[in-house]
Amino acid sequence: GERLEGFERRAMEIFIFFLTLSICSCSGFPAYDYDLPVTQEALNASIARINSQSWSRNLYGVVRSRVMGVDAWDGDAYRLDLQFSIRETVCTKGSGRDPFTCSFKSGPFV
Repeated sequence: GERLEGFERRAMEIFIFFLTLSICSCSGFPAYDYDLPVTQEALNASIARINSQSWSRNLYGVVRSRVMGVDAWDGDAYRLDLQFSIRETVCTKGSGRDPFTCSFKSGPFV
């Protein structure tokens, strides 16, 4: 029911509060340019995974996000630390919509 979805949402928020992704990029990637498409790609991949694993009938969308840091490893490998929060949207998973284009659900259990 609604309580289970609320619990699931809270658990998912805690789980993804600090999500660390390893990103391999092309040569010449500036380590501190946070506006590069690789940041958006990492965020898209993260929300897609959350939506594929959640029990909710609706999609989750990103409320806010920020890059916490970028660490250059050897060669073209980088570690991108993202922090973001999510919220359930009004779009169902079966709609095929991009969660970034959906409005957020409102109400007492959201």
